[in-house]
Amino acid sequence: MEVDRAAPIPALPPRMPEPDKMAARAAEPAAASKKSPTVDAAPAVEPLKRPEPPAYLKAPFEPNPNPDQVQRELQESVRAANERLLERGQQVKIDIDKTTNMVVVSVKDNAGSTVRQIPPEQSLQIARSVDRLTGILVDKKA
Repeated sequence: MEVDRAAPIPALPPRMPEPDKMAARAAEPAAASKKSPTVDAAPAVEPLKRPEPPAYLKAPFEPNPNPDQVQRELQESVRAANERLLERGQQVKIDIDKTTNMVVVSVKDNAGSTVRQIPPEQSLQIARSVDRLTGILVDKKA
C-alpha cells in the first residue's frame, strides 16, 4: 500500500477553548440579562423562652454528697412516686443488684408481677457473665 505524499493534509478541527474561558463566555450573556433580585430581610426572631422548671425538680450539684442524705432523699422520692403510682395500682422499687452493683428500678403491679424493670433482667445477666469471664481471664490476686 502506497501513500500519496502529495495529497493535502485534512484540516484539523478548531481548537477547543480553555475551560475557564468557556465559563467566562457562558456567564457573560446571563449576567447581562439577569437583574439582581431584591430580597426583603426577614424580621428578627426571638429565641424560644422555656419556662423555668419547678423548684422541686432543680437539684443543686454537690461534688461530694453525703451518702446518708442521698439515701434519705432517694427514699423520699420513691415514697412520693409510690403515692402517685398507687392510684394506678403500681409501685416502684429501687434495689442494688448484689453481683453487679447496678441500680435496678422495678415497677410492679398489685399482684407483685414486674411491669417494667430498668435495666432489664437480660442486661443484668449479661453484666454478670462479663464479670464472671473477667474474673477468669484476669488474676485478681495482684
